[in-house]
Amino acid sequence: MNLVSVLIAPAIVTFSVGESASLPVRLTIALIAAAIIVAAVVVSKRRSTSIADSSPAEISA
Repeated sequence: MNLVSVLIAPAIVTFSVGESASLPVRLTIALIAAAIIVAAVVVSKRRSTSIADSSPAEISA
């Protein structure tokens, strides 16, 4: 999550201050970043753990 914030923060700051300030662009960047984070969490939760797939009998055999 820290890497995402480091990559997104400059874009948000650029579109928050000065002549290039734009609320729609900031909201779009924030929504895309949030969607990427949610997708990464969903994908990581759906993956199975290889340790849980094997029973103790299979490990000792």
